[in-house]
Amino acid sequence: RDHELAGLAQDDDGVTAAFADGAVLRCRYLVAADGAHSTVRSLLGAAFPGQAGTSTVVAADVRLDGAGASLSHTWKEDGHWAALFPLGSDPQGRPLRRLVLGGPDHALPRETPVTEDEVRRGLDTVFGTRIRLLGLRYARRITNASRQVEEYRHGRVFLAGDAAHVHLPLGAQGMNTGMQDALNLGWKLGAAVHGWAPKDLLDTYHAERHPAGAAVLRNVRAQSLLMDWAGTRDPEVLAAR
Repeated sequence: RDHELAGLAQDDDGVTAAFADGAVLRCRYLVAADGAHSTVRSLLGAAFPGQAGTSTVVAADVRLDGAGASLSHTWKEDGHWAALFPLGSDPQGRPLRRLVLGGPDHALPRETPVTEDEVRRGLDTVFGTRIRLLGLRYARRITNASRQVEEYRHGRVFLAGDAAHVHLPLGAQGMNTGMQDALNLGWKLGAAVHGWAPKDLLDTYHAERHPAGAAVLRNVRAQSLLMDWAGTRDPEVLAAR
């Protein structure tokens, strides 16, 4: 995290990564697992088609007090909603929850900072006095953007996880898809490095994982459509839900 990737070049024998501080790294293969805003993907000029985000929600790691703070998914008639999920503990051993807030009050540009006051008001709007905010550890806005690279392999460079596919983070599907990318690619790279991989083995990474990622994106798009992002009372959406 202390190094900024500034350049990337590859040849028949390997990949050279150049960093902003002047450091240079040479490797036989490079895996880009650098997230949704992947620098490697940008340096490659890899096509990243899909759908731009049409709305935003708030995701926050919080400490809470009150009944129902362990697991909840609550909708209100005015389009405001909240979801709560267990998230382990903070360094002091206190329980954390992942809170997701949606609705008209939170449909702001992704770059807009999330304040503690917004989170507190969001909880009050949905839960009233049942749940109280004790502490806010982290918060950001996420969108329902849905994109996937056209190619997971670019010569000796491979894209994995959010660098290869992004979508609304529902049900940890992004995390699990990224882990499956790594599992699929890891042993194949090991085989290539140790000299026992068949000639086309590394090509099977894209062939196997791109369809899997596309299926997840289709599923999440359907889930996103059924979510009441802005208080819609569309009869077809309500019937599908």
